[in-house]
Parts: sequence; structure tokens; C-alpha cells
Amino acid sequence: MITAERKPMEEITECVKPFERILLVGCNECVTVCAAGGRKEVGLLSSALQMHFMKEGKPVEIKEVTLERQ
Repeated sequence: MITAERKPMEEITECVKPFERILLVGCNECVTVCAAGGRKEVGLLSSALQMHFMKEGKPVEIKEVTLERQ
């Protein structure tokens, strides 16, 4: 059985902080069942990152892609 957990938001923002363009890639299979990386979660993460960087006054381009299978 495959399970997944999303990293804490602080860790994610720290990892992507130096970048101006970010590609979020999710999968509509296993991680969708775990609520950790499907289409919905990619959209939520994208929104959260946009809000975080807007508060900091840093322009960031975020694209979203969700695959059917890895």
C-alpha cells in the first residue's frame, strides 16, 4: 500500500523561496486517495503559495499540472 503526507507549509515555502517560477505537479492516483497530491491539493497548495508570496511582496509565477498516472 502506498501512502503519502504533505510536508508542512513552512518547509515547502522555505524550499521554493529562491525561485521566481514554480511548477507544481500532482498525480490523480495513489496520492489523491491520501489527500496529499491530487488535483485538488495541487490547487490548494498553489493558492497558499500565491498568498504567502503576495504577503512578502515577491512576484512568483506558479503553474499547475496533474498527471493521471506516474
